[in-house]
Amino acid sequence: MKSKMYWVSKLIRRPELPKTVIDEVHTGGYCKNCGKELVQLPGNHRVKVYCSTKCRVAWWNAHKVSTKISRKEIVVCAYCKKEFEVYAKQDRKYCSQQCYVKDRFGK
Repeated sequence: MKSKMYWVSKLIRRPELPKTVIDEVHTGGYCKNCGKELVQLPGNHRVKVYCSTKCRVAWWNAHKVSTKISRKEIVVCAYCKKEFEVYAKQDRKYCSQQCYVKDRFGK
């Protein structure tokens, strides 16, 4: 164990090693929100869609209606028969944790 730690610490202290290595920058695509050209770094397997967090949030706020997240359905609770809203494609039967416990365990 000591020999490995010595080797790692020796490697870290070597001045000739660069702190960050970027061989080349790949360009690919344009920002979905503002149209700015995107810069992809080598080794990053996730493809960029937005140029910044600000653009990502702005696009999602502008397109809430067209996404599945914003669509809600009205469902009736299996215990108290009260109507409540759920997001599309959720399999919720109860409006709350209390209704679930009362229906399942009779408490």
